[in-house]
Formats: sequence, structure tokens, C-alpha cells
Amino acid sequence: MGQLQRLSLLAAALPGLTALVALLFTWMSVGQARSELRIAEQGQITNRFNAAINNLGSDSEDVRLGGIHALQRIMQDSAPRPAHDRLGAVGVCTPAGPGAGQWLRQGAGGH
Repeated sequence: MGQLQRLSLLAAALPGLTALVALLFTWMSVGQARSELRIAEQGQITNRFNAAINNLGSDSEDVRLGGIHALQRIMQDSAPRPAHDRLGAVGVCTPAGPGAGQWLRQGAGGH
């Protein structure tokens, strides 16, 4: 094979190799973008969870109830995870004191 044929073969293969390298870099970029998106979503869920938990410690019953609803929404929006599934069994309620039992009977029981 002469030198001219080798150069011709290289010139013919070069666009294909360039396309293959571009495809490889594109695949790697898409994978990195997916990873960053997953991390951002987890951060957003964590922020929502922290805000809802902070609401549970409020003195206002309405704010605590909003925290419970926010936790429920996080459970619905998130993929099923054992930690989220157990949140429903935590038994979040108002602090013990006058009227606490009445709130549980009326508010939690839906009557």
C-alpha cells in the first residue's frame, strides 16, 4: 500500500472518528447532566422536608397541620423509599396539654 493510499484512507476515516469522539463526549455530558439533576432534586426534597419538619415545631396548630400536609406531599412526589414510608407511622401531633386528646380525636380521625 502506497503512502498516497494511506493518506487517502486516513482522510476518509477522519470524519467518522471525529463523529465517534463527538458522540462519546455528548454521551458523557448527558450522563453528567442527569447526575447533576438528580443531586439538585434530592437537595430540593431535603429543603422541603426540613421546612416541613420545622413547621411541626410551631406554636400554631395551623402551621403544624401544614407541616403534616407538606410531609404527605413529599411522600407523594418522591419515589417510594423505606424512610418515607415510615414517616406515616411517626405519629406527629400537637404537644401534650389541654385539648391535645380532643385534637387527635377530631383532627386526626377526620370527624
